[in-house]
Amino acid sequence: VGGSRGAKKRGRIESWELSPDQVVLQPAMRALCRQARKAVSQMSSQQAAMVAWACARMGYRDEALLQALANHVSHTSLKLAPKAQGLSMLAWAYATLDFKHPALLSRLMQTAKAKAKWFQPQALSNLLWGLGHFKVCDQELLSLLAREAVYKVDDLKPLGITTILEAWAHAGFYNISLFAVAVPAARKQLPAFSPPTLVRLLTACACVGHFDR
Repeated sequence: VGGSRGAKKRGRIESWELSPDQVVLQPAMRALCRQARKAVSQMSSQQAAMVAWACARMGYRDEALLQALANHVSHTSLKLAPKAQGLSMLAWAYATLDFKHPALLSRLMQTAKAKAKWFQPQALSNLLWGLGHFKVCDQELLSLLAREAVYKVDDLKPLGITTILEAWAHAGFYNISLFAVAVPAARKQLPAFSPPTLVRLLTACACVGHFDR
């Protein structure tokens, strides 16, 4: 079982560095994850997504549990797959904990195509960030999500807008309609952009050759 200490030792991502409160909770997390592993087969796919999300929020990487949850969701029928929010929770959690499971990623993309219109703005951003972390590129999925993002981008904060545009830029897929809507939305919130986020936004635009005059 790999907890946060092992993850930090491998030096993968800074989010695994623990606060004093998280250090105190380590024994409890180990016990909870041990119990969760025994119950995975009885979980719905949505419940599995919530467990993975909780581990990521705590910065706790239990590899055996993550593997079991991913296997469980990957073999769930499309009808019983997680809701749109659950899909984004899974993508975000596995990316945050840097645990790549190819079968899970494939199922996430397949299900996201069927449920594209149900993603709320932040869930859409989290899904794209998670898939982007693993350098997953599916132009059919991006096309479907772009249609949704065009209508929802005004409801996103600076980081969410930037994350969405980065997904298309990293895929080398220039969706003119999306950028034409997202960049003005970002301009309205310009004072709220942190310098690093603004640099990321400009880089995404430059990567696809989008110019806003």
